[in-house]
Amino acid sequence: MPPKVVKHKVKRTSYIIEFKREVINYAYKHDYSVAANHFNLNISMIRCWVQMNVSCWTTETNGKKNKIGSGLYPEG
Repeated sequence: MPPKVVKHKVKRTSYIIEFKREVINYAYKHDYSVAANHFNLNISMIRCWVQMNVSCWTTETNGKKNKIGSGLYPEG
């Protein structure tokens, strides 16, 4: 009988809007890869945040503190 493969679920991390803005500003001043290393993030996440329309990020939330959108279809 083959050994059982156990998959561990990884909890999704969500970031507040102010942190995303800080990361994006740092990435603009330096480089995406430098920002990824500095904030210990994946470079593709930073690219995704930059591609989003940052101007549509407001402090209005969808019922969760300092977060906007949810799931596959974020607001904005």
